Formats: sequence, structure tokens, C-alpha cells
Amino acid sequence: HEQIIREQLARRSPEDVDMKTILEIERAKAFYFQNNLKGTKRILKFVLKLEPQLKNPGILMGRALNLLTAVYKRQRKFGNAMRCVEEAKKALDFQDSHDDKGELHYSYGALLDSLPAANITQDTRKTNAYKSYELACQYAVINREYINVKMAALLLKSCSKAANNNTHICKEDVMKAKRHLDSTESRTADGNMALGTRIKHLLLRSDQYCSEQNNAMAIEKAEEARVLILRHGFELELDSAERRISRLSDMLRLEKGKWSRSDLCSSSENQTDSEGDSSCLEY
Repeated sequence: HEQIIREQLARRSPEDVDMKTILEIERAKAFYFQNNLKGTKRILKFVLKLEPQLKNPGILMGRALNLLTAVYKRQRKFGNAMRCVEEAKKALDFQDSHDDKGELHYSYGALLDSLPAANITQDTRKTNAYKSYELACQYAVINREYINVKMAALLLKSCSKAANNNTHICKEDVMKAKRHLDSTESRTADGNMALGTRIKHLLLRSDQYCSEQNNAMAIEKAEEARVLILRHGFELELDSAERRISRLSDMLRLEKGKWSRSDLCSSSENQTDSEGDSSCLEY
């Protein structure tokens, strides 16, 4: 297939080559969302070889490299992903394409957020990834809602780790995450939030409420997300939703147990046993 395309492009004008390259990049995106990373990578590597034939190589190479960054990130080939980011920066440096530059900064932020702990400290990773997402929001004309959701996820991830390790939860991070989620919700009040963003938004609302120790609302949002996931077949998010629901259900049962013991203690404080001592049963 690629040999046929190469022979056809050799006989076409630069404008035709650009158009065919655009179509190939879109085909690579389709493969990517079908989880066909091998097919995506094959197409993108072919596209990169077309650079000398292109009339406007900067934007098209930048798009291909942005997508290739995502492929390598998912394959955990972080060195290759970082090289793609650097090449994409060079390709887009003098281009007037805000959405492509927004995608570049988003790709870099997502890559930093995925780096293993051995590669970079948690605080450095979070700070640099957050700054990259901020730049992505400044450039992006579309997808700002999803970027805001990713920023909230970045902030709440550190809160989740703190909760699991019984260390201090940063209230400032929780408040910043809430503002990002509120902003996304207010800008899509007309119901135009993309379904994938909506599901992620609900799951992060659940995390936000959990960080605020409002477990009842946390489980409600996780259950709302699960309904949408099952209705629309977003299988990749199902495990994430069900893990939250299971954990939060356990926490709610524990809370109810504490309330029951507290109520019993409270009522028995006003009673006296046969020896005249205040009694409180525990179980």
C-alpha cells in the first residue's frame, strides 16, 4: 500500500502530496483510536519520509510527530517520545497554527505526567506538566475542556497518592482541580461536552469529593460515570469507575459503622450501669 502511494505521489504536485499526507495522518488517528498502535506507527513513519515532497512540511510533520509522541508514550518508550516532542517543536516553531501548537504542549504535558518516578521527581513532573497544559490552553482553540480535565486529573493524582500513603493532602491542589472542573462544566452548560470528556469529568468529580471527605457525593458521581460507560460502551473507563465505586462503598460502610458506635456511645453517656459508671459498648 505504501509503495503504491509513494509511486502515485512522485507524479503529483506538492499541493496534492500535502492533501494525501493529511488523509494519511487522519487514517493514522483512526488506527490509534482503534488501539492499533502498530498500524498507527507504520503510517506515521511513512508520512515522515514524505517531508521533502511537501509544500508545507512544518504543520504536517508537527501533526505526525505529535501523534507519534502519543504512540510511544502508550508503549512506554519514553526516550523515543521525548525525541518526537523535540522534533515537533522544531517543525512547528515558525508555523501559525494555534491548535497544532496546543496539541504539542498537551502531548508534552501528558508525556511528563506519564514518566516513571525514576526518571523525574513527582513535584518536578507535576509542576512542568501543569505548565505545559497551561500553554496548551493558551494556544488551543478547540479541546480546551479536555485539557482542563487533564489538569484536574494531574492535581488530583497527587491527592490520591497522599491519601493512599496516609500523608497530608494538599488542599490547594484540590481547590485548583475543582476550579478546572467547574470551568469545564460552565463552558459546556449547553450540553455540548464531549462524551469521553463528560465521563472523565464525572470520575474526577468523584475524586474531588473523596479528597474533600464527601464520600456520598463521590460514589454518586462514580455511579453516574458508570451508567454512561455501560450505555455507550466506553470499556476502557469501566475498570476505573468500578474500582472507585468499590473503594468508596467500603469507605461508606466504615463511616456508617463509626456513626453507629458514636450514636450508641452518645446515648449511653446519659445512662448509668448497676455500678454507677458510665458505660459504652463497643463491637
